[in-house]
Amino acid sequence: MTMKLNWPNAIVLSFLLFFGFIGYWVLQIETHEFYKYELVHENYYEEEIHYNLHRQAEENAQVWKTPLQLVREAEQLKGFPLPKNTPIIVEGYFPAAQEKDFKLHLKTDTLGVLSIPNNVFIKGNWVFIFSWTVQQKEYRINKKFYY
Repeated sequence: MTMKLNWPNAIVLSFLLFFGFIGYWVLQIETHEFYKYELVHENYYEEEIHYNLHRQAEENAQVWKTPLQLVREAEQLKGFPLPKNTPIIVEGYFPAAQEKDFKLHLKTDTLGVLSIPNNVFIKGNWVFIFSWTVQQKEYRINKKFYY
């Protein structure tokens, strides 16, 4: 006894195969660690509260004539130009993996160059936030960088 595949049976079969395919990928994404991504900061709501302060600091940072440049070297990532001999807080945000985010307290050298060690990076898109205070005025620069 053979089953004849007419058009109503073909439509039902194609829907069942499609739903099975979608269900398979939903299970893959939900159960495998490889597909887990954190696209929002852990303290998202606290960041929103401080939004106006950050915007004011970003406006203050626009006084720099030369835009901030990031250069990748063998042992470090260098950022320049920044104020000379100034403590700077560097926050690294990696959108694909929240556990790779970091916050460093560094100081620029006498030329205004900031050196960030390479041991905290993995390959991918990064968002860096450089913030500092000079004469009780806050400055903040956001910079996207592919490492």
